[in-house]
Amino acid sequence: MKKIYLILMSIGLIGMNMGCERRSREPNVELIQDMMVSPAVKAQDDDANSMKLPPEGTVPQGWTPYRMKSAEEAAEKLKNPFERSLENTMKGQKLYLTYCVSCHGAAGDGKGLIAEKWPAPIPGLTTKIVRDFKDGHIYHIVTVGRGLMSSYASQIRPDDRWLIINYIRHMQDNTIAAQDGAH
Repeated sequence: MKKIYLILMSIGLIGMNMGCERRSREPNVELIQDMMVSPAVKAQDDDANSMKLPPEGTVPQGWTPYRMKSAEEAAEKLKNPFERSLENTMKGQKLYLTYCVSCHGAAGDGKGLIAEKWPAPIPGLTTKIVRDFKDGHIYHIVTVGRGLMSSYASQIRPDDRWLIINYIRHMQDNTIAAQDGAH
């Protein structure tokens, strides 16, 4: 019994060894086409293998759908969860300088770098009209856009939008204080 076992093991090892040698000298046999090397697909190609939409009703992980239909609805239902502390205002300033300053300007007056080339006036954020907006109203505008301003929902995280609003409120307070001091 041991002899048969040793003979079978020897034959198996020789067969495996021959299989290894064969691979090094000859190409593999592809039983299933494109299994070893798949065809390259560019994401922007217009065919069935690229630019696929996600299945209907799916939501990216960690993302919450925005369900407000109007700025008025958002003004009534949304409340800023972040207190207006120095730390939150500083975080908001950094975000404002990243996303908003090019259009709305460093002072929030609508005179950013692109203002003179923009086809329409850019609203100042320190005006009475914007000061009278509730935080939820501003949040809605940042999320879905308004006029020529497109949505920033994909660029600015929801919590960061509230921090930017805190910084806008800080700029508004400083503008009011400066106007009161000038009179």
